[in-house]
Amino acid sequence: MKICVCLKHVPDTAASIKLAGDAEFEDSEIKFVSNPYDEYGVEEAVSLVEKEGGEVVIVTVGKAAAVTTIRGAMAMGAHRAILVKIDDQFLDSSLTAQALKAAMELPKA
Repeated sequence: MKICVCLKHVPDTAASIKLAGDAEFEDSEIKFVSNPYDEYGVEEAVSLVEKEGGEVVIVTVGKAAAVTTIRGAMAMGAHRAILVKIDDQFLDSSLTAQALKAAMELPKA
């Protein structure tokens, strides 16, 4: 059984976000973490695979900095991870869904 868990790299809820203009925010000083609700999904997937067998695959769409979030999920027990690097400037929900779908359909390398 292969369980894919979508994991999002988000600003820490305690971070102070400053607007930079044009609907953008300055993220150079913001600490990013994995979405806490996605972490619950990782925990449940790892637990299920421990009982039933299989593998947990983490799938993340975003900037290269999201690798820190992926490392956290790997430390929780995920077997492998896929990072689809994309510039946030062009990212919307439709593109994210397409990227996630394509990543999940990749054969095991």
